[in-house]
Amino acid sequence: MRGDLTMNDPLASDGRDCTEDLRLWERPILDWQLRAPASARPLVARSRKLSNVLLVDGRLGQGCIGARSPAPYGFVVVDFIIDGRGVGCGELQSLSLERGDVAVWNTRQKLNFEVLTAMHKFMLVVPIRQARKLWPDLISPNLLHFSHRDALSPILAACFESFLAGVDSMADAYASAAAEAGLDVAVRACRVQRDEGPSDRKSLLMQRIIGYLEANLRDPELNHDRVATEFNVSTRYLQILFARSGATVSEWIRQRRLENCRKALETKSRTETITNIALAWGFNDASHFSRLFRQRFGITPQNYALSCCESALARGVSAAHSPRLGPDPWIRARTPG
Repeated sequence: MRGDLTMNDPLASDGRDCTEDLRLWERPILDWQLRAPASARPLVARSRKLSNVLLVDGRLGQGCIGARSPAPYGFVVVDFIIDGRGVGCGELQSLSLERGDVAVWNTRQKLNFEVLTAMHKFMLVVPIRQARKLWPDLISPNLLHFSHRDALSPILAACFESFLAGVDSMADAYASAAAEAGLDVAVRACRVQRDEGPSDRKSLLMQRIIGYLEANLRDPELNHDRVATEFNVSTRYLQILFARSGATVSEWIRQRRLENCRKALETKSRTETITNIALAWGFNDASHFSRLFRQRFGITPQNYALSCCESALARGVSAAHSPRLGPDPWIRARTPG
């Protein structure tokens, strides 16, 4: 329960009154809905707000169960498990968390966890907007997990352990630099895991993104930033996914819109304008659409629509002068005489 949560004993600070600022930064930690046995407190933690990151040193009691829903505010949280054991669950995955593991999650995800043995962990909280600029690989629609058995995990563990051991005596500038170093190492681990990860997960994500793009092609505001936000990934990762198809997100959207406009021109009525067709498929400017259409198909949309109309008339005339058979020509063809 919210009432059982406590955040106390701030780490060394310069004494500034930053209660209001802290309240926002601590929401990713405090907004968990927690349940715990009567003999255990769900969470006891101390925090330190730096200019670019919130540090949280937290302890969770054995048997503690937590859940959170996607939130409108955006933070990325890097969890280093100092001691203890638990289980974390996202919408499509479940993973075991043990001593020396690192997990990365964000407030746009639906998450659950259970503490199997009393857990001590060190957390770095960073705004998603800042992470997009400096550490975009930490933003994912899924939980990111680096087991203590992974090749880079000992380096991550050594980084976070030494940071926590000395953070009480560090000035803010040094603590910020150390936090950034830890996040940089986590990003490198993310890249290695992503490049060596299972291709079927990437394929599934790509299918979901394509479905979203197809459903929203008519929206003129559709762009790569919006897609990245919708699927909770960085624009850089989105570009990597589309690179395999040989096109950027913007190019893919433009080509699909042009294809749909071409099909609409083939059946255009006399009263329907080319400008209306272009606007209906997300183009903002008729002259720009005409240039793109000619580049893509080698003909202006006006001439293409005219040629389609002439072809349809020619087919109609041909059909009008063709011999008409009965309703069942095959039977009539077999009828004697």
